Amino acid sequence: MTKQEQVKQAIKNEARKHRRVWMDFWQELIPKGFDIHHKDHNHKNNDPLNLELMTHEDHTKYHWSKDGGEKGRKISKSNKGKTPWNKGLSATAEACQHQSDSHKGQTPWNKGKTHSEEAKRKISAAGMGRICSDETKAKMSKARKGRAWITDGITNRRINLEEESLPEGWRTGRTIGKKW
Repeated sequence: MTKQEQVKQAIKNEARKHRRVWMDFWQELIPKGFDIHHKDHNHKNNDPLNLELMTHEDHTKYHWSKDGGEKGRKISKSNKGKTPWNKGLSATAEACQHQSDSHKGQTPWNKGKTHSEEAKRKISAAGMGRICSDETKAKMSKARKGRAWITDGITNRRINLEEESLPEGWRTGRTIGKKW
């Protein structure tokens, strides 16, 4: 195992320690679509009585709601301009598939919701007059070159055709009816 892989594994183990503590204490696996919440918001306090099982949706709502979300907003502001801890790291294909599987069958939080007329005006106004330089346009175009959507009839994903070959049973294009 390379040094970089050891660092990734150490980060992963430390970040998931609270999940192992909860499973050991309650003697059951964490169901798909559920998170473990630190009641006192101290991520170093992994006391089993400080850990609570919550649906991912409820956990997200709790941290970003007006009453309970101050911490989330403070963290966002305090990290402004800092390099993310995971910059340069990429998830394994297995981890990506696990993440995808854990959300299968769940209704997106924003399904059926629309912006108010006022919000639409603000979004429109924010985008007006935004001009990309020729350099930015060239970078965006270069980033898209060689990339294509592929599907196996059920799942859609993007690949770089210059670096990867088309997997067996897959074709270019997207499955109809899926919006990404």
